[in-house]
Amino acid sequence: KLGKVEFSQVLEYDHTGYGTSSTDRKDNLLILSLLATKKIGPRWALVFSGDYSKNGSTVDETYAYDRYTLNAGVGYNF
Repeated sequence: KLGKVEFSQVLEYDHTGYGTSSTDRKDNLLILSLLATKKIGPRWALVFSGDYSKNGSTVDETYAYDRYTLNAGVGYNF
């Protein structure tokens, strides 16, 4: 069906330990993603996505961050 906008979302959590590092670093990464696609032809679609990432670390001053990412593109199904 042309013109319909479809949405999907992902919530991801990742815990990583760096036991061999000199600081015994541990990170906790949380990512929230939203994807929207809109068909513009039988095989073509517009694709939009946005992500929010928050990384906490035991070495905050170097590895902790908040990041927002926006993407747009065109997709084609073979």
